[in-house]
Amino acid sequence: MFGPQPTDDETQAVVAFLATLDQPPNPHLRDGKRTESANRGRLLFEGKANCIHCHKGEYYTSERNYDVKLEADGSPYTLWNPPSLRGVWDRGPFLHDGRSKSLDELLQKPHAAEKLGGKELTADERKDVIEFLLSL
Repeated sequence: MFGPQPTDDETQAVVAFLATLDQPPNPHLRDGKRTESANRGRLLFEGKANCIHCHKGEYYTSERNYDVKLEADGSPYTLWNPPSLRGVWDRGPFLHDGRSKSLDELLQKPHAAEKLGGKELTADERKDVIEFLLSL
């Protein structure tokens, strides 16, 4: 982000390398399928929580930058590009600065649906959304 601009050849080489990587098997799928909880979570993700506004498409991301209402932390950035949610089960802590140690903490505090254009989720709904996220 702060280094020299890569050449077109360097960019193409990185993209080619990334295309060779396989996603590890997801331990949160049951026989390759989502649980009922995860299926309910998908509907909440796309509807009530409105996560789909910024995390969409095959990779659950967007090329746009968004104001995600994070308080000032000394960073020169105020707008953020949503990371892909694919493989989120194998990541953490969350957000650019690691402030959320779990998906539940993330969805209750800095990325609560009601702060970002969705409606407040109950604890059970949040659990279903997390099950969906873990299935990606």
